[in-house]
Amino acid sequence: MRRLIFLLKNYYRVNKKYFVFITIIFFIAIMSGSIFTLTLNDTDTNIVSEFFSNYLENINKINYINSFVNSLISNIFVVMIIWLLSYSIIGLPIIILIFFYKSFIIGFSISGIIINYKIKGLLMAFLYIFPHQILFILALLYLLVFSVIMSINLFYAVFKHENIRFSSNNNLIIIFTSIITLLCSIYDSFMLPLIMKFMI
Repeated sequence: MRRLIFLLKNYYRVNKKYFVFITIIFFIAIMSGSIFTLTLNDTDTNIVSEFFSNYLENINKINYINSFVNSLISNIFVVMIIWLLSYSIIGLPIIILIFFYKSFIIGFSISGIIINYKIKGLLMAFLYIFPHQILFILALLYLLVFSVIMSINLFYAVFKHENIRFSSNNNLIIIFTSIITLLCSIYDSFMLPLIMKFMI
């Protein structure tokens, strides 16, 4: 575990400028999602409100296994798409758009929860993102940095005939992201509904 943490810290230190770039995209997406919620008309606001209300009302009827499978498939799909697109030059903008959309949804959800549940919504929004969403975004940050670097290396290899530089940390990033994805899906499917029951 200590070696893993050391390697991740070192990967961050070496590629800090890429992390800063992607983190800026993350905060822009979060803010965009939050602001977008405020621009909804009454009809759309009611639809969002009904969605959150139905989730909380039916939380006791959740099939935890199905929820886990759906969550895991959804998260793995995002991870696999980003990973596969990292091995193509044209995949770079698509990767960034996927991450922006994922972050946008988080901002939209947080804002929607707070608007619908006011003071109580602040705690609910916190529980919605912590710790699983934060960990998943952190894992995606590392995966995106890896993907951006791979795409750039491919660009130089194709157009400037430079050798592609493969790092021994590549496998580490994939393993780290996969483990976090699994843990986040478990928490999202089994722990979060139990915690939310106390908020009803």
